[in-house]
Amino acid sequence: MFNKKPKKFQTGRLIVTDEITDMMENEDFKTFVYASYIRYCANDWGDLEKRDKKLNRQNLKHGGNLGGRYFDEENNWEIWILTSDSRDRTIISLPNKTVDERRAEAGNLEGNGLSDS
Repeated sequence: MFNKKPKKFQTGRLIVTDEITDMMENEDFKTFVYASYIRYCANDWGDLEKRDKKLNRQNLKHGGNLGGRYFDEENNWEIWILTSDSRDRTIISLPNKTVDERRAEAGNLEGNGLSDS
């Protein structure tokens, strides 16, 4: 379906929140999520502010969390993709979750989603 570009960094285990998983029953949303993840892995941070993109570039070189924001105007969909500074996990979620909620869920969702090999 997509020409997958090589990853520029390790993403670790891919964790998809329950909300995203439920919404992926819609094929168009599923395509949006997969396309966003491919962009993310190619260092395309989506709809972030310039300063946040710059921070991602610095964190790629020196270590630190990475994040992307992807928005589909036509359908009013927004997702966030976040990779831990240790590069052991990446979470795809809706923006209504706080960082602490995502961290708490990450411990419970490792069986859900896709593994990155």
